[in-house]
Amino acid sequence: MKKVSVLLLIFLCACAHGSPSRRTVKRCTPILQEILTIQDLREELNQDVGPLIKKYKSGQITQSEYHAQVEDWLRHEEGLRAYVTMLYDRAYETNCL
Repeated sequence: MKKVSVLLLIFLCACAHGSPSRRTVKRCTPILQEILTIQDLREELNQDVGPLIKKYKSGQITQSEYHAQVEDWLRHEEGLRAYVTMLYDRAYETNCL
């Protein structure tokens, strides 16, 4: 599925910039795959927050447990966001996007 997503992303970028060469596809595919992998991971982590909130609201976890888990999630999300931003910047600099 990720290969299809990367190829679709390359195709959509190509529509904006003209048809990509095989060399461009070979050069850009790794960074675009990494972007999609990180974005998928971020989505998975974001989906974990909803059940955490429900546990807290229903009294299944304490406020301190809730805050500790939210802080862990935020730290992880901030790291992933910074990393994917760097990947996007590199992709733009190398004309992959």
